[in-house]
Amino acid sequence: MAKLKFPFGEIELSVSGITAELKTNFTADSDTYAVSQKAIKSYVDNGLSTKQNLLVNSAGLRAAITDETGTGVAVFATTPTLVTPVLGVATATSINKVAITQPANSATLTIADGSTLATSGGYNITFIAGASTEVTLPTSGTLATLAGSETLTNKTLTNPTFTTPTLGAASATTVNKVTITPPADSATLTIANEKILTATDTTTLNTNSITFAGTEVLTLTATKGVTFADAFVTSGKYAITLTATGTTTVTLPESGTLATTANIAAIEDIITIPMSFEDDEQTTTKIYFPKAVTINKIRGIVMKAIAGTDDGTITCGNSVGASASGVITATASGALNTEYSVTPTTNNTVAADSYYYLTSAKSTVGGKVLVTLEYTNG
Repeated sequence: MAKLKFPFGEIELSVSGITAELKTNFTADSDTYAVSQKAIKSYVDNGLSTKQNLLVNSAGLRAAITDETGTGVAVFATTPTLVTPVLGVATATSINKVAITQPANSATLTIADGSTLATSGGYNITFIAGASTEVTLPTSGTLATLAGSETLTNKTLTNPTFTTPTLGAASATTVNKVTITPPADSATLTIANEKILTATDTTTLNTNSITFAGTEVLTLTATKGVTFADAFVTSGKYAITLTATGTTTVTLPESGTLATTANIAAIEDIITIPMSFEDDEQTTTKIYFPKAVTINKIRGIVMKAIAGTDDGTITCGNSVGASASGVITATASGALNTEYSVTPTTNNTVAADSYYYLTSAKSTVGGKVLVTLEYTNG
Protein backbone atom coordinates (compact mmCIF):
# COMPACT_ATOMS: atom_id res chain seq x y z
CA MET A 1 0.00 0.00 0.00
CA ALA A 2 1.43 3.39 -0.99
CA LYS A 3 1.98 6.15 1.65
CA LEU A 4 2.61 9.88 1.59
CA LYS A 5 5.09 10.96 4.28
CA PHE A 6 4.90 14.30 6.13
CA PRO A 7 6.81 15.68 9.12
CA PHE A 8 3.80 14.99 11.32
CA GLY A 9 3.16 11.47 10.01
CA GLU A 10 2.08 9.38 7.00
CA ILE A 11 -1.15 9.13 4.86
CA GLU A 12 -1.99 5.81 3.26
CA LEU A 13 -3.17 5.87 -0.39
CA SER A 14 -5.81 3.12 -0.24
CA VAL A 15 -7.91 2.10 -3.34
CA SER A 16 -11.13 2.15 -1.34
CA GLY A 17 -10.43 5.60 -0.07
CA ILE A 18 -9.70 7.03 -3.47
CA THR A 19 -12.79 5.22 -5.04
CA ALA A 20 -15.01 6.81 -2.42
CA GLU A 21 -13.68 10.19 -3.29
CA LEU A 22 -14.22 9.50 -7.01
CA LYS A 23 -17.88 8.74 -6.32
CA THR A 24 -18.33 11.83 -4.17
CA ASN A 25 -16.60 14.24 -6.48
CA PHE A 26 -17.54 12.67 -9.87
CA THR A 27 -19.05 15.07 -12.40
CA ALA A 28 -19.99 14.89 -16.02
CA ASP A 29 -16.63 16.24 -16.82
CA SER A 30 -15.36 14.29 -19.81
CA ASP A 31 -11.77 14.80 -18.68
CA THR A 32 -11.16 11.49 -16.85
CA TYR A 33 -7.62 12.50 -15.73
CA ALA A 34 -8.93 15.64 -14.17
CA VAL A 35 -11.62 13.73 -12.32
CA SER A 36 -9.08 11.26 -10.96
CA GLN A 37 -6.70 14.07 -9.89
CA LYS A 38 -9.52 15.83 -8.08
CA ALA A 39 -10.46 12.66 -6.25
CA ILE A 40 -6.87 12.05 -5.15
CA LYS A 41 -6.47 15.69 -3.93
CA SER A 42 -9.69 15.49 -1.96
CA TYR A 43 -8.57 12.23 -0.37
CA VAL A 44 -5.20 13.68 0.58
CA ASP A 45 -6.75 16.88 1.97
CA ASN A 46 -9.04 14.84 4.19
CA GLY A 47 -6.00 12.86 5.43
CA LEU A 48 -4.02 15.99 6.09
CA SER A 49 -6.89 17.55 8.01
CA THR A 50 -7.23 14.44 10.16
CA LYS A 51 -3.54 14.35 10.96
CA GLN A 52 -3.31 18.08 11.63
CA ASN A 53 -6.13 17.83 14.13
CA LEU A 54 -3.93 15.47 16.11
CA LEU A 55 -1.16 18.10 16.43
CA VAL A 56 -3.05 20.83 18.27
CA ASN A 57 -1.74 19.65 21.69
CA SER A 58 1.01 17.53 23.26
CA ALA A 59 -1.30 14.52 23.65
CA GLY A 60 -2.08 14.52 19.92
CA LEU A 61 1.60 14.86 19.08
CA ARG A 62 2.45 11.96 21.40
CA ALA A 63 -0.31 9.86 19.71
CA ALA A 64 0.98 10.77 16.24
CA ILE A 65 4.54 9.55 16.90
CA THR A 66 5.64 6.07 17.93
CA ASP A 67 9.26 6.41 19.14
CA GLU A 68 8.80 9.01 21.90
CA THR A 69 10.13 8.59 25.50
CA GLY A 70 8.76 10.10 28.70
CA THR A 71 5.43 11.72 29.37
CA GLY A 72 4.03 15.24 29.81
CA VAL A 73 3.84 18.23 27.53
CA ALA A 74 5.99 19.11 24.54
CA VAL A 75 8.89 21.54 25.11
CA PHE A 76 11.00 23.78 22.89
CA ALA A 77 14.60 24.98 22.94
CA THR A 78 14.17 28.28 24.82
CA THR A 79 13.44 28.16 28.59
CA PRO A 80 11.66 24.77 28.64
CA THR A 81 10.33 23.28 31.89
CA LEU A 82 11.33 19.65 32.31
CA VAL A 83 9.80 17.53 35.09
CA THR A 84 12.27 14.92 36.48
CA PRO A 85 14.10 14.50 33.17
CA VAL A 86 16.83 11.90 32.59
CA LEU A 87 19.43 14.03 30.81
CA GLY A 88 22.01 11.37 30.02
CA VAL A 89 25.28 12.79 28.67
CA ALA A 90 24.06 16.39 28.62
CA THR A 91 25.86 19.67 28.05
CA ALA A 92 24.92 22.70 30.15
CA THR A 93 26.50 25.99 31.20
CA SER A 94 24.31 26.41 34.29
CA ILE A 95 21.62 24.58 36.25
CA ASN A 96 19.33 26.52 38.65
CA LYS A 97 21.59 29.57 38.13
CA VAL A 98 24.62 27.52 39.21
CA ALA A 99 27.38 27.95 36.61
CA ILE A 100 28.97 24.70 35.44
CA THR A 101 32.40 24.85 33.86
CA GLN A 102 32.93 22.01 31.40
CA PRO A 103 36.21 20.09 31.97
CA ALA A 104 38.61 19.46 29.11
CA ASN A 105 37.97 15.70 29.10
CA SER A 106 35.73 14.37 31.85
CA ALA A 107 34.91 14.72 35.54
CA THR A 108 32.54 13.17 38.06
CA LEU A 109 30.47 14.78 40.83
CA THR A 110 28.94 12.15 43.12
CA ILE A 111 26.55 13.03 45.95
CA ALA A 112 25.44 10.03 48.03
CA ASP A 113 21.78 9.13 48.27
CA GLY A 114 19.96 11.26 50.82
CA SER A 115 22.90 13.69 51.15
CA THR A 116 22.98 17.47 50.70
CA LEU A 117 25.93 19.56 49.52
CA ALA A 118 25.33 23.11 50.77
CA THR A 119 27.51 26.22 51.07
CA SER A 120 26.95 29.48 52.88
CA GLY A 121 28.60 32.87 52.62
CA GLY A 122 29.36 34.99 49.59
CA TYR A 123 32.84 33.66 48.87
CA ASN A 124 34.32 31.16 46.43
CA ILE A 125 35.17 27.63 47.57
CA THR A 126 37.94 25.82 45.70
CA PHE A 127 38.96 22.21 46.35
CA ILE A 128 42.41 21.33 44.97
CA ALA A 129 43.45 17.66 44.97
CA GLY A 130 46.96 16.68 43.94
CA ALA A 131 45.92 13.02 43.87
CA SER A 132 43.02 10.77 44.84
CA THR A 133 41.74 12.23 48.11
CA GLU A 134 39.33 11.14 50.79
CA VAL A 135 38.43 13.62 53.51
CA THR A 136 36.09 12.90 56.41
CA LEU A 137 34.53 16.14 57.60
CA PRO A 138 33.31 16.74 61.16
CA THR A 139 29.61 17.17 61.86
CA SER A 140 30.18 20.83 62.79
CA GLY A 141 32.91 23.35 63.50
CA THR A 142 35.55 25.28 61.58
CA LEU A 143 38.36 23.57 59.67
CA ALA A 144 41.98 24.62 60.24
CA THR A 145 44.32 25.59 57.40
CA LEU A 146 48.01 24.98 56.79
CA ALA A 147 48.99 28.62 56.28
CA GLY A 148 46.48 30.29 58.60
CA SER A 149 46.76 30.98 62.33
CA GLU A 150 44.17 29.00 64.26
CA THR A 151 43.75 27.93 67.87
CA LEU A 152 43.07 24.21 68.36
CA THR A 153 41.43 22.81 71.49
CA ASN A 154 40.73 19.24 72.61
CA LYS A 155 42.71 17.73 69.73
CA THR A 156 44.85 14.59 69.71
CA LEU A 157 47.68 14.57 67.16
CA THR A 158 49.69 11.44 66.35
CA ASN A 159 53.37 12.04 65.48
CA PRO A 160 52.82 15.68 64.45
CA THR A 161 55.59 17.94 63.15
CA PHE A 162 55.47 21.53 64.42
CA THR A 163 57.58 24.41 63.12
CA THR A 164 58.50 26.94 65.86
CA PRO A 165 55.26 26.36 67.80
CA THR A 166 54.19 28.38 70.84
CA LEU A 167 52.92 25.60 73.09
CA GLY A 168 51.66 27.60 76.06
CA ALA A 169 50.80 25.52 79.13
CA ALA A 170 51.46 22.19 77.43
CA SER A 171 51.78 18.68 78.87
CA ALA A 172 54.42 16.29 77.55
CA THR A 173 56.19 13.13 78.68
CA THR A 174 59.14 13.54 76.29
CA VAL A 175 60.56 16.28 74.03
CA ASN A 176 63.26 15.25 71.51
CA LYS A 177 63.62 11.93 73.39
CA VAL A 178 64.23 13.81 76.67
CA THR A 179 61.94 12.48 79.37
CA ILE A 180 60.14 15.21 81.29
CA THR A 181 58.71 14.36 84.71
CA PRO A 182 55.96 16.82 85.67
CA PRO A 183 56.23 18.25 89.19
CA ALA A 184 53.43 17.90 91.69
CA ASP A 185 52.49 21.58 91.49
CA SER A 186 54.73 23.75 89.31
CA ALA A 187 58.35 24.38 88.33
CA THR A 188 60.27 26.72 86.03
CA LEU A 189 63.21 26.06 83.70
CA THR A 190 64.56 29.32 82.28
CA ILE A 191 67.36 29.45 79.70
CA ALA A 192 68.35 32.98 78.72
CA ASN A 193 68.50 34.11 75.10
CA GLU A 194 71.31 32.47 73.08
CA LYS A 195 72.43 30.37 76.07
CA ILE A 196 73.12 26.62 76.01
CA LEU A 197 72.48 24.05 78.71
CA THR A 198 74.52 20.91 77.99
CA ALA A 199 74.65 17.80 80.16
CA THR A 200 76.75 14.78 79.13
CA ASP A 201 75.87 12.77 82.22
CA THR A 202 73.12 12.53 84.82
CA THR A 203 72.65 15.80 86.69
CA THR A 204 70.41 16.22 89.71
CA LEU A 205 69.58 19.60 91.19
CA ASN A 206 67.78 19.41 94.50
CA THR A 207 66.93 22.35 96.72
CA ASN A 208 70.08 24.31 95.84
CA SER A 209 70.49 26.48 92.77
CA ILE A 210 72.98 27.20 89.99
CA THR A 211 72.72 30.68 88.52
CA PHE A 212 74.62 31.90 85.46
CA ALA A 213 74.59 35.57 84.55
CA GLY A 214 75.97 36.60 81.16
CA THR A 215 77.35 34.23 78.54
CA GLU A 216 78.88 31.58 80.83
CA VAL A 217 78.62 27.88 79.99
CA LEU A 218 78.75 25.04 82.52
CA THR A 219 79.86 21.77 80.93
CA LEU A 220 79.49 18.55 82.89
CA THR A 221 81.59 15.60 81.69
CA ALA A 222 80.65 11.97 82.21
CA THR A 223 82.25 10.28 85.28
CA LYS A 224 83.19 13.70 86.66
CA GLY A 225 81.27 14.89 89.69
CA VAL A 226 80.26 18.40 90.64
CA THR A 227 78.82 18.86 94.13
CA PHE A 228 77.30 22.05 95.48
CA ALA A 229 76.47 22.24 99.14
CA ASP A 230 74.59 25.48 98.55
CA ALA A 231 73.90 28.02 95.80
CA PHE A 232 76.60 28.63 93.17
CA VAL A 233 76.13 32.09 91.65
CA THR A 234 78.19 33.94 89.05
CA SER A 235 77.90 37.47 87.74
CA GLY A 236 79.42 39.29 84.81
CA LYS A 237 79.62 38.29 81.16
CA TYR A 238 82.93 36.43 81.09
CA ALA A 239 83.80 32.74 81.12
CA ILE A 240 84.97 31.04 84.32
CA THR A 241 87.43 28.14 84.00
CA LEU A 242 88.61 26.17 87.03
CA THR A 243 91.63 23.98 86.23
CA ALA A 244 92.80 21.36 88.72
CA THR A 245 96.00 19.37 88.17
CA GLY A 246 95.09 17.08 91.04
CA THR A 247 92.65 16.67 93.92
CA THR A 248 92.15 20.21 95.16
CA THR A 249 90.38 21.78 98.11
CA VAL A 250 90.05 25.55 98.08
CA THR A 251 88.36 27.59 100.78
CA LEU A 252 87.07 30.86 99.40
CA PRO A 253 86.69 34.03 101.45
CA GLU A 254 83.24 35.44 102.13
CA SER A 255 83.95 38.48 99.97
CA GLY A 256 86.71 40.24 98.06
CA THR A 257 88.70 39.64 94.89
CA LEU A 258 90.86 36.54 94.43
CA ALA A 259 94.42 36.85 93.18
CA THR A 260 96.03 34.97 90.34
CA THR A 261 99.65 34.18 89.61
CA ALA A 262 99.45 36.73 86.82
CA ASN A 263 98.27 39.65 88.97
CA ILE A 264 99.74 38.68 92.33
CA ALA A 265 101.92 41.82 92.28
CA ALA A 266 98.82 43.95 92.72
CA ILE A 267 98.06 42.45 96.13
CA GLU A 268 98.82 44.79 99.01
CA ASP A 269 99.78 43.68 102.47
CA ILE A 270 101.29 45.18 105.64
CA ILE A 271 103.69 44.19 108.35
CA THR A 272 104.20 46.02 111.69
CA ILE A 273 107.47 46.34 113.63
CA PRO A 274 107.84 47.97 117.08
CA MET A 275 110.88 50.28 117.19
CA SER A 276 112.35 51.84 120.37
CA PHE A 277 114.45 54.87 121.34
CA GLU A 278 114.96 53.55 124.89
CA ASP A 279 118.37 52.88 126.39
CA ASP A 280 119.84 49.61 125.14
CA GLU A 281 116.85 49.12 122.76
CA GLN A 282 117.97 51.18 119.80
CA THR A 283 118.87 48.68 117.08
CA THR A 284 118.63 47.60 113.45
CA THR A 285 115.78 45.18 112.71
CA LYS A 286 115.72 43.16 109.48
CA ILE A 287 112.37 41.98 108.02
CA TYR A 288 112.79 38.99 105.66
CA PHE A 289 110.32 38.24 102.86
CA PRO A 290 109.91 34.76 101.27
CA LYS A 291 108.95 36.37 97.95
CA ALA A 292 109.83 39.54 96.12
CA VAL A 293 108.02 42.65 97.38
CA THR A 294 108.02 46.40 96.89
CA ILE A 295 107.76 48.71 99.91
CA ASN A 296 105.29 51.45 98.96
CA LYS A 297 104.84 53.38 102.22
CA ILE A 298 106.30 53.53 105.73
CA ARG A 299 104.03 54.66 108.54
CA GLY A 300 104.77 55.27 112.23
CA ILE A 301 102.72 56.02 115.35
CA VAL A 302 104.11 57.02 118.75
CA MET A 303 103.42 54.32 121.31
CA LYS A 304 105.45 56.02 124.10
CA ALA A 305 106.10 59.76 124.21
CA ILE A 306 109.32 60.85 122.58
CA ALA A 307 111.94 62.28 125.00
CA GLY A 308 112.89 65.92 124.65
CA THR A 309 116.07 67.65 123.49
CA ASP A 310 116.46 65.92 120.09
CA ASP A 311 114.49 64.06 117.39
CA GLY A 312 114.52 60.32 116.96
CA THR A 313 114.96 58.76 113.50
CA ILE A 314 114.05 55.42 111.94
CA THR A 315 116.03 54.84 108.76
CA CYS A 316 114.82 52.18 106.31
CA GLY A 317 116.46 50.42 103.36
CA ASN A 318 117.16 47.13 101.63
CA SER A 319 120.30 45.01 101.34
CA VAL A 320 121.71 47.53 98.86
CA GLY A 321 121.37 50.59 101.07
CA ALA A 322 119.04 53.17 102.61
CA SER A 323 115.89 54.19 100.78
CA ALA A 324 115.60 57.76 99.58
CA SER A 325 112.68 59.41 101.40
CA GLY A 326 112.67 56.37 103.67
CA VAL A 327 113.38 58.00 107.06
CA ILE A 328 110.73 58.55 109.75
CA THR A 329 111.59 61.50 112.04
CA ALA A 330 109.94 61.38 115.46
CA THR A 331 110.13 64.96 116.75
CA ALA A 332 111.40 65.63 120.25
CA SER A 333 108.70 65.56 122.87
CA GLY A 334 106.32 63.90 120.38
CA ALA A 335 103.09 62.96 122.17
CA LEU A 336 101.43 59.57 122.29
CA ASN A 337 99.61 58.55 119.03
CA THR A 338 101.44 61.11 116.93
CA GLU A 339 101.56 59.73 113.37
CA TYR A 340 104.20 59.94 110.63
CA SER A 341 104.46 58.58 107.09
CA VAL A 342 107.04 58.60 104.29
CA THR A 343 107.14 57.13 100.77
CA PRO A 344 110.46 55.52 99.81
CA THR A 345 111.55 56.06 96.20
CA THR A 346 114.79 54.05 95.95
CA ASN A 347 116.10 50.83 97.45
CA ASN A 348 112.52 49.92 98.30
CA THR A 349 112.38 46.59 96.41
CA VAL A 350 113.23 43.36 98.17
CA ALA A 351 114.24 40.16 96.41
CA ALA A 352 112.79 36.83 97.49
CA ASP A 353 114.39 35.60 100.75
CA SER A 354 116.03 39.01 101.26
CA TYR A 355 115.26 41.72 103.81
CA TYR A 356 114.20 45.30 104.43
CA TYR A 357 115.78 46.90 107.50
CA LEU A 358 114.77 49.58 110.05
CA THR A 359 117.38 51.34 112.24
CA SER A 360 116.34 53.50 115.26
CA ALA A 361 118.62 56.30 116.59
CA LYS A 362 118.25 59.07 119.21
CA SER A 363 120.85 60.84 121.39
CA THR A 364 118.54 61.49 124.31
CA VAL A 365 116.95 58.16 124.98
CA GLY A 366 113.23 57.74 125.44
CA GLY A 367 110.14 56.89 123.39
CA LYS A 368 108.74 54.14 121.18
CA VAL A 369 107.22 54.04 117.67
CA LEU A 370 105.17 51.26 116.00
CA VAL A 371 106.26 51.13 112.33
CA THR A 372 104.05 49.71 109.53
CA LEU A 373 105.44 48.68 106.16
CA GLU A 374 102.88 48.67 103.30
CA TYR A 375 104.00 46.52 100.35
CA THR A 376 102.85 44.73 97.23
CA ASN A 377 104.13 41.44 95.87
CA GLY A 378 106.62 41.58 93.07
